[in-house]
Amino acid sequence: MTLISAAVAKRGSAPPMRQWWSRAWQRMVEESRSEEAEWTRARRLARSGQLGPIRVTEGRAVVTTAGPEPAETALSVGVLEPEERAMFADLVAASGPRLPALLAGRLELELVEEAEELGVELIGGFGSLEATCSCASWHPVCVHALALAIQVGWAIELDAWVLLTLRGISREEVVAQVRRIAGDDLTDVSPGRSSPGATGGHWLVDSLDAGDGEAELSAAVEAVLRARRMLAAQDH
Repeated sequence: MTLISAAVAKRGSAPPMRQWWSRAWQRMVEESRSEEAEWTRARRLARSGQLGPIRVTEGRAVVTTAGPEPAETALSVGVLEPEERAMFADLVAASGPRLPALLAGRLELELVEEAEELGVELIGGFGSLEATCSCASWHPVCVHALALAIQVGWAIELDAWVLLTLRGISREEVVAQVRRIAGDDLTDVSPGRSSPGATGGHWLVDSLDAGDGEAELSAAVEAVLRARRMLAAQDH
C-alpha cells in the first residue's frame, strides 16, 4: 500500500497531538534528534510550508523540500517480519471490535500492548529512525529528516494506518488473515484502498494505480463507512 499526502500549507503552530499513538511517535522522533537547536529548526521547517507531498510506503517516507535549503529526503523505519505481521493480525482477529476500529484509523492501546508482549513492536524507540538526505548535514537524522518525521506524526494523528504502513502492515493483509480465522462472520468488512473517512479527506489518500478511477475510490469510501457504522452500533 502506498499513501500520498498533500503538501502541508504554512502554519503558525503544530496541530494538537491527541492520540496516544501519535504522541508515542513524537517521543520517538524527539529521541532521534542530535541537538536541541536542530529540533527547533526542524519544527520551524515542518510548519514553513516548504515540504512537498509525502509518499509513504512500506518502511519508508520520502519528501522534497523547497526554500533556501532544498533537499530530497527519505526516512526509513524497520519493517516487521512476516511472522510478526501474522501475529498482529491474529490479535486483531481475537476481538470482534478491533478490525472495524483499525479500518477506521484507530489503534487500540490494548492491542498494541498485547502485540508487544509477543515481541511485536509497532512503535520503536531511540535509533528506530534512519535517514538519507541530499543536504550537507553530518547529523544521522538531519533537520530535513526530522521535519519529515514531524509531519508524518501529524498524519499518524489522523490515521494510524500511516504508522502501520511504515511498519509493513497492509489493510489487505490484515483483513485476509482475519477472514481466514473468522470466516463467514466477516462478510461486511472490506480492506478498501484508502481511508478518507479516517483522515477527513484532507491529509492522506491511497495512491491509485494507473487505470483506477472513481469506482475504486467509491469502494474504498464505502469500506470505511461500513466500519464506522459497525463502530457506532457497538457504542450503542
